[in-house]
Amino acid sequence: MIYLLALGIAVLIGFFSLRLIMKDRLNFSLSLFLAAALGLGVVGQIIFYLQILGNNFNHFLPPLISLVLLGCLFWKNKTSLPISKLILKNWSLLVLLVLALVFWIEAHFYPMGGWDAWSCWNLKAKFIYLGQERWKDMFAPILWRSNTGYPLALPTINVWFWQWTGLSESIPMLTAIVLTFLTAGVLLLGLQELKVSRLYSALITLSVFSLALNITLSISQYSDILFSLYLLCAFVCYLLSIELSDERLLMPTAIFIGLMCFTKNEGLAAGCILTSLILLRRPKKPWTFISTVFLSALPMVIFVLALMPKSQAFINGLTSAQKPSDAARMGYIFFNTLFEFLRPKWNGLWILCLIGLAVSVKKTFKGELAVIALFLVCYMTIVLAYYQINTFFEISWWMGCTIDRTIYILMPTAFLWMGLSLFKKDA
Repeated sequence: MIYLLALGIAVLIGFFSLRLIMKDRLNFSLSLFLAAALGLGVVGQIIFYLQILGNNFNHFLPPLISLVLLGCLFWKNKTSLPISKLILKNWSLLVLLVLALVFWIEAHFYPMGGWDAWSCWNLKAKFIYLGQERWKDMFAPILWRSNTGYPLALPTINVWFWQWTGLSESIPMLTAIVLTFLTAGVLLLGLQELKVSRLYSALITLSVFSLALNITLSISQYSDILFSLYLLCAFVCYLLSIELSDERLLMPTAIFIGLMCFTKNEGLAAGCILTSLILLRRPKKPWTFISTVFLSALPMVIFVLALMPKSQAFINGLTSAQKPSDAARMGYIFFNTLFEFLRPKWNGLWILCLIGLAVSVKKTFKGELAVIALFLVCYMTIVLAYYQINTFFEISWWMGCTIDRTIYILMPTAFLWMGLSLFKKDA
């Protein structure tokens, strides 16, 4: 119950923030899912800023500041949560209930998460929560195998719940379930808000989130699901800004891009790509958009400039004589990535996605959907280039451990693209 209270505060912060920007412009159900994603990012950033300013975890200030913020947002809206709209008349939401049950059951088979989740994301959360003035020891060179250079969005969200419930090993598991549920909900309702029928949006969501590999990766307590969630939220808001001819939606788009930057180092790259692509579309207020992205991504800027240690796991293969970046490595990266999409563990979903995009090729690269296509190409190019340049790890082991997670992060956004290309109702 205490966990639900903490989650509820985050959702209300996000809901009243969105309502302040958009009023009643968005579908109420979709607003709740976007609000939850936004609210969790906000409370996580509150904890990060307090940690930086106080150099110690304060159990009193995060809930106090969050409640004061919630009160201010409530007063500024001069309205209450529209309880009457909580009676949701959308049968496709039953899909989310079924998936939530599956996520809950599956998560209990992995209560400690993936093989290195505790040595990476959850270890950082414990340093923040228990480390007192020595919390920065998480960045010590001796802990380089714990990915000391990864940012702190997921750890701070887990700490948000810990400061309400006390230190509990089950909190990261519950958070992973919530984040997976939110991602499925944003995909389902985002498709519907963008004029895809309930039936097709439900089938697409079920296809993506009933896949055994995706369920396992989602509840494994990595930051991948948080990255995937914010990327999907950013694209849904951006596409809705065009669909509804309402540039106010670029504000939450920018916020979600900034939040995404703090999830992983790859999130920063994704944020830069998406920001650039949107600016190329010439929004009416580009400086407002850029400044919002910057303010939302400010924790990542602070992390990179003040906290992020030098990587112990990087060798520049372009200049190294001992471990050069050669043509054989390039060939392995290219063909292994190509065949990864065809592996049985994806149950042929990527083949179906490609067929769907090919069938609707006239829409696939048209207008705003071209932004998704360009983003996916640019992002994968950067990731594969990093595989090529950094020769610290043996490439077959490295790609064997990580390429499926890279593709998994993009999957909800890719299927949003496919769904809109194939099934969107013409105006």
